[in-house]
Amino acid sequence: MKPVNITDKAEVNTIMQIACQICNISTEQIRSNSRKQEYQLPRTIISNIARIEKNIHHSVISGVINRGRCSIIHYENTHTQNYEGWKSYRKYFNKIYNAYTDIKYNKRKFLDEIDLRSFLFDNGVEETLNPSVFIDVKCGDVKLTIKTNYRNFSDQLELIRLALTNDNYEYSLNVNLK
Repeated sequence: MKPVNITDKAEVNTIMQIACQICNISTEQIRSNSRKQEYQLPRTIISNIARIEKNIHHSVISGVINRGRCSIIHYENTHTQNYEGWKSYRKYFNKIYNAYTDIKYNKRKFLDEIDLRSFLFDNGVEETLNPSVFIDVKCGDVKLTIKTNYRNFSDQLELIRLALTNDNYEYSLNVNLK
């Protein structure tokens, strides 16, 4: 089983929000059961960008856009053909992809592990003396492990998420249990 990054769902939601703005539709319409092309097109693009840029697992994408995992696999398998032969797909894919990568590359980054640790601790994150849960935080090329326990795990995770989201950092979180 492939480990799922905690921030993957948030990434797919970000891509979905961008697609909604560019295609002038709502998230409810993307998540609906409608097979109209105006909803199907953004679903396919959201799925493919999530797979191409972040290699997000099919089941995470399917949960966000309310489609079966097999649909996500189908979108991925037909991407090249759609991009080459479907003018609307190519046009909207490029717009959404460019908007997403502009946001992604404009995010701030930390210089080193000390900089990241100091930032998180200034925002209320604390480590535990007898850890049983390890939260791996990655911002750009900088990696840091926060040691916590089961009791404080969810609070620490939320503090990390809020600190990094509010200050416009690109990050990923993985949890390891001992």
